[in-house]
Amino acid sequence: MKDPTYDDTRYVVDPVTDGVVNTMPEATLDTVADHGRLHGDTVRGTYADARQTLDSLTSVGIDYTDVVHVLEDEGAAKFEESWAHLADQLTHRMRSPYPRQQAEPAAPVRTAEEAVTP
Repeated sequence: MKDPTYDDTRYVVDPVTDGVVNTMPEATLDTVADHGRLHGDTVRGTYADARQTLDSLTSVGIDYTDVVHVLEDEGAAKFEESWAHLADQLTHRMRSPYPRQQAEPAAPVRTAEEAVTP
């Protein structure tokens, strides 16, 4: 769970580096566009500090491998749940009697760069 005491753009503006994709809900993208401040590459040049932090986890009783597995399992379960919900919704709509409602046109897809460019 994300820490509510952190800035609401932290998980977008902090882990920035070349060649990385960050997926997020549209509301988060809008928040970053509204008041997020990108500070360039925040990852490269911090490898030694990151390695030291990861290595110190064991000394405070944190099993990094276990944390990764739990996060992967929980993340996969959430995606599976969302996918099943979407499939159920589509199945329900496809089986609904006519006349079918005309779908709203989809909002255009925006890149992060487009979202933060005034």
